[in-house]
Amino acid sequence: MPDRGSKDETGAVRPGLLFVSRDPTMARMAMGLMTAAAGENGPDVACAGLGDEVLDPGLASTLMQEIGAELTATATALSKLKGRTFDLVVTLDEEARERCLWADTCKGDEPAPPARDTLLAGIPVLLHWDVIPDGVGEDDLREAREALADHVGALAGQGFFNAIIGQRRRWERLLDTLQDGVIAHDVHRRIFLFNREAERICGVKREEVLGRDCHALFKPDGLCGSQCKFCEPTEPAAGRSERETTFTARDGVDRRLKMSVSPLQL
Repeated sequence: MPDRGSKDETGAVRPGLLFVSRDPTMARMAMGLMTAAAGENGPDVACAGLGDEVLDPGLASTLMQEIGAELTATATALSKLKGRTFDLVVTLDEEARERCLWADTCKGDEPAPPARDTLLAGIPVLLHWDVIPDGVGEDDLREAREALADHVGALAGQGFFNAIIGQRRRWERLLDTLQDGVIAHDVHRRIFLFNREAERICGVKREEVLGRDCHALFKPDGLCGSQCKFCEPTEPAAGRSERETTFTARDGVDRRLKMSVSPLQL
């Protein structure tokens, strides 16, 4: 089941923030700086690396201690974050950015992009900071630390993070006021948007469906039955189509659904 993260002292779910870098040490530095800047009431922060550590973590730890921050113990592999959803994903180098923006262009038997169902469940905001150092020496890493500290200071200390989260929550509340169920998934049928009316119709909570394959969740043929456009070998045609189908909800009740399907590019 997708995990929306930890809760604060009031019981509210903390907004989720993920730092991604090709070098785990950079992601660990970013997480340590954000944790120090935001304090106990900050977001639920995680970090992930795409490859092996090239930068010296011991040197990074020393440089972090110079400014009163700690180097996060470990970075998590993206595959280990499956099931987590994030409100904001910050990439720290071009390789990480390309990985997180990898378009869903795989068809047929091609494998799905490995980062997509983790990073896009819940449609996180994607933010890019190009702060990877040019070298691996002390001066290079100190310069990268200063750049990271400036960005993190602006994000946490000048209200940008709260503004981003506030805007996301407003859109979520708007979708939840609609009297129609709204569901969105990628070309691999992984659901990344599921509003409150969709919860009522299908009999499941959004936390149970985000990041999951529609057909695996709503067996045997998903919500669209045998008419699913995303089971065809060719790319779905643009434009809206309407259809009716019978869907069996979790409570065992058959519901006749009138569906409007619109492929879109986000």
